[in-house]
Amino acid sequence: DLTIDRSDLGDSFSCVIAGDTGEGTPPQFAVVPGLLKIGADTDFMVALSDVIYPIGDVNDYIDKFARPYGAYQGPIYAVPGNHDWYDGLGGYMRVFCGAEWPKTEKLPGKGLKAAARDRLWRKPSTLGDDTLRRCEELRAAFGQPPTLPGPYWTLETGPVRFVGIDTGIKGNIDGVQGDWLREVSKGPKPKILLTGKPLVVNNLQDPGLVTDRDFTIDDVVRDPENNYVASIGGDIHNYQRYPMPVDDRTIQYVVSGGGGAFMHATHTIPKVDVGGCTEDAFKCYPLRGDSLAFYSRL
Repeated sequence: DLTIDRSDLGDSFSCVIAGDTGEGTPPQFAVVPGLLKIGADTDFMVALSDVIYPIGDVNDYIDKFARPYGAYQGPIYAVPGNHDWYDGLGGYMRVFCGAEWPKTEKLPGKGLKAAARDRLWRKPSTLGDDTLRRCEELRAAFGQPPTLPGPYWTLETGPVRFVGIDTGIKGNIDGVQGDWLREVSKGPKPKILLTGKPLVVNNLQDPGLVTDRDFTIDDVVRDPENNYVASIGGDIHNYQRYPMPVDDRTIQYVVSGGGGAFMHATHTIPKVDVGGCTEDAFKCYPLRGDSLAFYSRL
């Protein structure tokens, strides 16, 4: 069962969704005070995509996760991003899912591709002897049981269902996860997709492929029977929102990547005319003018 039951929240709650958090440099720690202030009374937080830069190393969770968010009182859930996969998702699975460290560091697979990977790709990080203990000391919530049942999951509340997916390195999902996504998306209950890769970004649509299936991630989101109200993705380090007309409703396609990594420019985004969303309806942060002024100084 990949469901997190938060029916205890009742019919009204608030949460923080912070994308691309774990850079461990001044941009992350500059965001933390405001995040903790605004999020002081929220019920949970989601670290959305690229929880730990640059390679998802499990030992980096001390200074890039437990230390900066030690004062946040609610549980923190997470959606993995491509940088978390550069270490085979080992750090994410150990910290958030309670997975046991493998007895062997040999990765699965055989053939030429596996041989090339084993020769050229970095070896998975090894869990330090005191990593988890130090995380627990810095963030009390680490003393609780692991918060996630797997790298993709649903979080069930009274008014809305959050669906978190694992888009790996390239932004696609395999057929098994695709079938799961289509199944958990059924029904009239409002839903919000949380994804490591945004479906709409920089005035472009990327529907997200599903291996060996005849549908995409965005097909599931746009299906009127599933009643998605929003899709929120990380990966790109700024804020963008595209209200898109779909049939007789509007779906909010959001990029939430300003949670702590260095900021990507917005003035380079073309005049918006994607999927029925116009420039007037599009929102971004930083504003294009502020972005241009900053990069002009550089």
